[in-house]
Amino acid sequence: MLMERIKPLIPTLREKKRYITFEIISKNHDFGLKDLEHSIKHEFKELYGIDGQAKAGIILISKRYDLAKQKGIIRINNKYVDKLKLSLAMVKKIKNTDAIIRTLITSGMIKKAAEKISA
Repeated sequence: MLMERIKPLIPTLREKKRYITFEIISKNHDFGLKDLEHSIKHEFKELYGIDGQAKAGIILISKRYDLAKQKGIIRINNKYVDKLKLSLAMVKKIKNTDAIIRTLITSGMIKKAAEKISA
């Protein structure tokens, strides 16, 4: 039995993604990457539900997170960028630590979004 390859989607039918660079303002950095991801996804789910969260496809890119500067990148569907920005603004605590998440830049390319982390 031969396995048939599935044809890839043409670029016009693929979901477009955006990269949002953010920074965390907090006096104490007592939380990890998993705690941050949980807080962001929890707040998004509270505002837009499980269906909205699934359609948005929120992914915190762990390789692009700078623990020292408290800056990172989130990938999301382009239709949900404004909703994610609202959710980031609504996050008040990360693992019982007061924190504010501020968005720096929104980009269609990860390279341009990553430049803001190193700056």
